[in-house]
Amino acid sequence: MSKGWKRFLIICGSVFVVGFLMLGVGILFDGHQNLSKLENQGFFHYEKKVLTEKEVDEFHTLEVDVDYGDVQLIAGEEYKVEVFGSAAEAPTIEAQGNRLVITSNHKGSRKKPRLFLNLFDTKFSAPTLKIYYPKEEVLKKVDIETSMGSIDAQGCQWEEAWIFTDYGDIICEGIQSDRVELETDMGDVQFQGTSRNNGSLHTDMGDVEVDGTISGEFSATTEMGDLEVTTVKPLEDYNYSISTELGDIEIAGQSVGNNSQREDLTKENRLILETEVGDIQWQTEF
Repeated sequence: MSKGWKRFLIICGSVFVVGFLMLGVGILFDGHQNLSKLENQGFFHYEKKVLTEKEVDEFHTLEVDVDYGDVQLIAGEEYKVEVFGSAAEAPTIEAQGNRLVITSNHKGSRKKPRLFLNLFDTKFSAPTLKIYYPKEEVLKKVDIETSMGSIDAQGCQWEEAWIFTDYGDIICEGIQSDRVELETDMGDVQFQGTSRNNGSLHTDMGDVEVDGTISGEFSATTEMGDLEVTTVKPLEDYNYSISTELGDIEIAGQSVGNNSQREDLTKENRLILETEVGDIQWQTEF
């Protein structure tokens, strides 16, 4: 048996064990399933109602730290927060000077396990938190964390952002950013827009997709998944380090094996693309 196949089988076994461990963690930490996909196919139906709809003062810094549920940051026309759900407690929403702080009311507490109960509760759905602010506003700092849920940012401008979820996708589209860090333990990560200074995208298990104007040092990494990167600037504008342990690398339509590097001291931009198991594709729109 080749070394590659041995590594592949070890990874498969590890994933199987991790799955059971995550099930146990879900039970202990009040985890629940998301039935929205099954609902869309007609298997379940639950009514999502507005738990909170609140106009908030102007803010330049956003801090969100919730136990579970999806978070959406939307560049719109006004400062407003909406919380949708069916069986969840609305979070606390506080304005602290130019900061908007949103936290779970029971953050850090541990209620009785309800994972198995929720499997049969067709009226349950995780809350969805929607945060609106004027599209012309440039936020100084965005800090969003949810333990279980996806995070979505649309048309936003910020100086720096740190966005994290334990379990869920992170999707950022139409972004203007000086610095951005996106990280999920399990889920896909997508970034479309402009990163002017430094950027970091990471998932332990999932795919990473990048499309836009990338400057400074920018890394996109995953332990198990594919990387697909499209840059506006030409390849010649970058130093880069690209590697995969089990997979293929394609740069501008050319296969280059499983490792490729370029170092030029005259270049200010650096791109780091890494996956342990998966393919990497980098192309340019230039």
